[in-house]
Order: sequence, then C-alpha cells, then structure tokens
Amino acid sequence: STTSMQGHGSQLSSIAGGGTILQNRAPATSSASDTSMPSDSFLGMSRQSTTGLANRAETSTDGCRPNAVPQAQELLKEISSFRHDNNEHRQKLAHAVEHLRHARDSDMRAPAGQSAAHTCSNCIKAIFEAAMRKNDEKDMGGALSLAGRLPSPDDDHGPTLQDELRRKWDSWKMQEAFQLADLQLDAAAQSGDALEGLMDQLDLAEFHARLAGSDPRQRANAMLAKLQPKLYSRLQGLLKAGQLDEVETALGVVGAARLHALRLGGVQQDLQRKKAIDLLRNALLPLRDQVGFPELKRRQLRHAVMTARTASQTDTSGRTLSEVKQLLLQELLPTCASHSWQTAEAMLGTCFEMHCTQQEVWDTLEPIFKGLPGTKKGELARTMRLYCRNHNKDPPAWLLDPQQVAAIKGLKEALKQDASRLQAACQRVLEVDGCQEACHSEMRQAIERLRREYQIPSGWDVTAMLGTNQSKLLVKNEIHDQSLLALFDDLFKRTANPVRTRDRRGGIPRSFTVRRAVQVQNAQVWSQYATRRDEIAAQCRKVGARHDLKYWQNQLNGTVASMDVVKSKLGSM
Repeated sequence: STTSMQGHGSQLSSIAGGGTILQNRAPATSSASDTSMPSDSFLGMSRQSTTGLANRAETSTDGCRPNAVPQAQELLKEISSFRHDNNEHRQKLAHAVEHLRHARDSDMRAPAGQSAAHTCSNCIKAIFEAAMRKNDEKDMGGALSLAGRLPSPDDDHGPTLQDELRRKWDSWKMQEAFQLADLQLDAAAQSGDALEGLMDQLDLAEFHARLAGSDPRQRANAMLAKLQPKLYSRLQGLLKAGQLDEVETALGVVGAARLHALRLGGVQQDLQRKKAIDLLRNALLPLRDQVGFPELKRRQLRHAVMTARTASQTDTSGRTLSEVKQLLLQELLPTCASHSWQTAEAMLGTCFEMHCTQQEVWDTLEPIFKGLPGTKKGELARTMRLYCRNHNKDPPAWLLDPQQVAAIKGLKEALKQDASRLQAACQRVLEVDGCQEACHSEMRQAIERLRREYQIPSGWDVTAMLGTNQSKLLVKNEIHDQSLLALFDDLFKRTANPVRTRDRRGGIPRSFTVRRAVQVQNAQVWSQYATRRDEIAAQCRKVGARHDLKYWQNQLNGTVASMDVVKSKLGSM
C-alpha cells in the first residue's frame, strides 16, 4: 500500500513520523536515463498510455524534457476522478509530479504547466486531509514528501504547498501531544516517569505550536493548574520523609520555566534549605576515629557552605539562615569544639561565614569551653586566639586573663589620647603573653596612628620599634646581607674626601673599609627630620625658590655623590 519514489529516496505513504522534509524546488537531474522515475515493476503499471509522448522525450543538457508537461497531463487525465485511497491513482500522481520535475520553467509558467501543478496540488491536499481525518501519520508524511517534490516557477517566492501542509501537520502534532499529555495528568502527580512523559508531551506541543503559528500557553497552563495541587502535595510528603533526591529529580523534570506556573518555588526553597543543612551536618560532624579535619572533609565543607549561602540568598523569608544558624550553634558547635582544634577552627570559620555574630558564637562556646579538660581547653584557647588574630575578630572576655583584660582596656583608652600614651599602651600589650593576638584589630589601629604621627616610612617595622621596651620608638637592626655591606663599603670609598679639617689631628685617612653596618629606626629623630624638611620646602614655595633635585644638581652643589653610587649598585643587586 506504499509507493516509493526510486532514485530520490522519498516515500508517498511510508514516512517514519511524517517528518521527512524535501526541497520544494528540487532541480531536475541532468541524466537522460530513467533512474529518476520509479521502475515499472515497482509501481505495478505500464507506460502504454504515454508511449507516443515518450518517443519524443529528448532530454536537454540541463535535464529538462520538452514533453514533460504533456506527459503529466496525460497521466492526470487518467485520474481526473482522483481517489485518495486508490493506490493506482497515487502511483500515477507520483509519476505526474516526477514528469513536472523535468519540465522547463517556461513550460511550468505556461497555462498548461500551471494547470497540471494545480491539479497535482489538489490531489496531494486530498491525500493529506484524508490522512488527517484518519489520524494516519504515514499518509500525512507521504503527502508532505510528495508536496516537497512538486516544482513551482523560480519566481514564485510565496508559501509553497509543502509549507502549507507542514503547518497543518504541526498543528495536528500539537493537538496529538496535548491529548497524550492530558491522558498522563493523573499519573504524573504520583509517578516520576509519568511526570517526565507529561513534560515531554508539553514540550512537543509547544514546539509544534511555534511551527504552526499557534499560542499553546493557555492550554498548557490549564493542564499545569490541574496538575499542581496533587504534585505539590506529593513533593511536600517526600520532603517530610527526607527523600530529597526524588524531590530534586521531580523539580529537574519540571524545569525552571514551569516552576512558576506550578507554584513550586516554595518546594524548591525547602529542598535547597534541607540539602544545605544535610551537607553541613555531614561535612562538619566528626567521623568515628577521625583525626583532625582531613582534606576530604574540607572539600565537603566548601561545597556545603556554598550551597547554604546560595539557599540563604534566595530565601527572602530568612528561614534558611535561621535554621542553618540553629544547626551550627546548637547541634554542631558543641561536638566540633570538643573534638580537635582543627575541627573547632573549621567550625568557627563556618559559623562566621554563615553570618553568625561574634556574640552568638562566644555565648555558645563559653559553657563548652569551661567544661573541657585542661588539654582540650588549652588547644581551643590557642585556636580561638589565632583565629581571632587572622580574621580580625575580638576574642571573648572569658578567654582572657586579668592582665590581658587590663592591657587591652588600656590600649582602647589610649587610642583616644596622645601618641606618647598610645606608645606606652602598645608596649604593655606586647609585654603580656598572648595579649597581642587578643586585641589584633586595636593594635593595628594603634600602629597605623603611630606611623602617621611620626611620619614613619612604610618599610620600618613599628611593632619591632615598640618591642624594645624603651621610652623611644627605636630599634637597631644589624645588617648581615653581604651585598648591602658591599654597597656601604663602596659608598664610603667613592665618597671619601681626604681634606684636613680644624678638628683633625695626625694623618689624613685616604679611604675607609666598612666592617659592620647597623640600621637605626628612630621614630622621634625621623619625625624631626621630616618636619624640618617639610618646613624648608614650604618656605621655598612661599618665596618662589626652587628646591627640586634638578635645580640642586645644575645650579647648586651638583650631583649628590651618594645617590650616584647607590643607583649604580642597586641595578646589579
């Protein structure tokens, strides 16, 4: 019951899925053989009715035949009362279309060619429409294929027959997909496979609707509205049962585009929150016989924190952040703090990453800390001090001894007073063991203020200057770098000037050899120098006197000898 067009690879009635799309204006072959026509034995018909015309069918070099249109007309006469369900009629129609494919453009534009093409078009439409009424997808596909082979003049740029039939076919496929989706609605709320099948059919319906020029949204939304209550109820039940993977799979099948239509945003948020809590719990809780906090746990924790932060940011209600804090502070912190200092450190970092306040963390830790045995208490104390120093956190008061409390209090008060009092307070902090770690942020503020007050160069170590237990901000650093010692030695040799002065007695030294060098960082002396230097520069600007290096070199004392030496040496160091 099917007709195959030999040599062109198309079928009239047997097209899988009806989706074969051929060129509508396919050029005729240039071969003069009959390979473009179906064989007589395959079509089950003879050429007796066209014998006279066939004798004159000389093929030109471009594959066209001068008698192609008359041959098609002769065949179409034999099926003037065309019956779409008659195989012989279909075969003759296919032959007629094939003859028209070999017609010249001028012949196709002539009345006879247009009439033949119009007749073929009506017959193909009849096959297609009958197939639509019978829901026969094979016949529809065959008609689409034959429509694609029906030629039209090159200057005809309007919609083709195949375009027209394809839109109808897409519309039919859309209706079919909606019908299949409707059949799966009830099962989709209870089965993952059925839900996936429903979504596939809706996708298919929307795809064909776009090609058919239709708007499927109203019908699709109506189906989703009918599905929503039962699907929502099932997903909530799965969430309560802890079957998070099934919920995640179902939401993935639904897809982001339909979550809003199904009003499942709340289910998605609940899923993200529960996943985040499970991931944090599994990452932070120590395993049996776990030592420290291994790298695998650290990777799990990074993933868990990222998931939890994402869930918190998308939850405008704040419920996710609240439940995560409750998990960390009430369930996990007591266990992690007493396990090992590595686990305690990871726990502290997670608490602060999830926006727990210092007060919340310290209040929770205080009774845990006090209940630990001596060794564990010392480990946790050191961990907390180190963490606070590295992350600019203020340690809790219960972690400090009376001396530390007094030193930190004095530093905070000195930050509001003059530089001399601030210097003394900083030195007191450095004297008390562990105090600097406990007030890291205040010490940083104090050092920055002292640096501004004394105009201390950025390369000078203010902490070292404070640690000398002197009344002055002063430190002396002996130079051990041989390249620097060589630089100083060369500096003295090249800048020595053997001139007798009034205070010189005895012989005049001709050169010097550097044996030892000490870097002196004296904040008070440097401050006096910087202040006087700025005063001189201000006076020069006031009277309009030049004080730049070029003026000094060209108009006053020339190039500074020590600068030349240092520049030449620094490039090779």
